[in-house]
Amino acid sequence: MCLLRLILKKSLIFHLQFKKLFFKWYTNNESDRKEAELALLLYVYEIRKD
Repeated sequence: MCLLRLILKKSLIFHLQFKKLFFKWYTNNESDRKEAELALLLYVYEIRKD
């Protein structure tokens, strides 16, 4: 049980750090954000096209 609790705690810490860094990146530079959103849309379109 202690191992599971430790894994869940580390997972939660990673999730919170990722969320904080992602929000900082997302709100930092509008042109970078738009470029990343377009790249993601193109990627999704390309994989769905097949």
